[in-house]
Amino acid sequence: MVSRLWRGWSRRRKTVGNAARDPGCERHRVSPGGRVCQAGYGQVLYGSLTGIVTDPSGAVIPGAKVDVLNVGTGATREASTGERGTFLFNNLEVGTYKITVEAASFQTMALDNVQVNTNEVGRADFSLQIANDAVTVAGDVKIASQVPRG
Repeated sequence: MVSRLWRGWSRRRKTVGNAARDPGCERHRVSPGGRVCQAGYGQVLYGSLTGIVTDPSGAVIPGAKVDVLNVGTGATREASTGERGTFLFNNLEVGTYKITVEAASFQTMALDNVQVNTNEVGRADFSLQIANDAVTVAGDVKIASQVPRG
């Protein structure tokens, strides 16, 4: 009888909390020095931003350059959209960000005051407008032939 009590006490002494009821539980253990050791459950101190970049018709724009600027620290990160027009920034410090998107033949678009929170994925989608760049041709132009209007 004494040995059974001793084994039960010893088992409970080595574990804490729910682990005391379940000897197979490895969540919390008591170290040889008597201190409680917890398994490696860390806190997430970062957030993420994702989104999709499209043109006015809704088609995705692969290869667009996406920059994020942490307004508080001045830290910047850059990424490009994938073949599906998506971008993803992981492990961003909590704070306020500015997102800027650029693509060839499209107007640059920026979004201010984007809040990144701990352990959350924020979403910012962009619909880029076609650039209104006027092309000017200078020089003499000779018309090789004229087509009659009919």
